[in-house]
Formats: sequence, structure tokens, C-alpha cells
Amino acid sequence: MNNWTNNKIKYFVILLLSIGAGIGGYYAYKHFQKPFQKQKQDDHISETQEEINIFPELQESYFEDFLSTKNSEKIINEDLVYELINDLAKRINVPEGNINFHWEIISEYEINIYVKILSNNHEYKKAYKFKLDYE
Repeated sequence: MNNWTNNKIKYFVILLLSIGAGIGGYYAYKHFQKPFQKQKQDDHISETQEEINIFPELQESYFEDFLSTKNSEKIINEDLVYELINDLAKRINVPEGNINFHWEIISEYEINIYVKILSNNHEYKKAYKFKLDYE
């Protein structure tokens, strides 16, 4: 009977230690995970700020001279795309890297230009949408 009681006590102690280790591991994980998440969030904020500094703001009045005319209406065509890309390539604030452009002409009045920059193992993306509104 004494052997049975000793085994029962051993199993009870092992069970308590296992539960204690599990709870301790959980709280240790939570404790160390919080600073990591905060640091990751801060990195994300700085990348967003960096993107704002890289891509220029485009003013619509600047590009009115590049619009083509069709039936006395201003329209968007590939000439405007080339002017925009040329201007963006000059004004993008990246010392080195690759700049990729892709554009999609929706109609004579609307175009989307997508810019992707690969620089120092970072990828930055921005989309510009140009739309002529006639009311």
C-alpha cells in the first residue's frame, strides 16, 4: 500500500509541475512577445514614412500642358504616360535601385500608373490615378 501511495504522490507532483511549466511558458511567451510586436509596428510606421518621402506629389496643373486634344476636349493618351514616367523618374527620391512602371489606360479620360521601386532589399509601391472629369 505504501508503494501505491508513493506512486500517487509522484504522479500528482509531476502533474502539478507540468501545469506550472505550461503556465510559466505561456506568461514568458506573452512577456517577450510584446516588445517584439511593438518593434515590428514601429518598423512598419517608418517604412510608410519612408514611402511618403520617396514618391513625389503630383499637381494636376503641371500636367495640363501634356494633355492631347480631340474634338476640342482634353484627352489622355500615351504621350502623357511618357511625360509622367519621365517626370517621376527624375523626381523619385531614391539614390540607387530599380524603378519599374506599369500603366493601364482605362479610357481617353482615365489612366492608372503603377510604380514599383526595388532599393536596398526594400520594395516600395505606389499607384497614381489620373482622371479627367467633364461635367
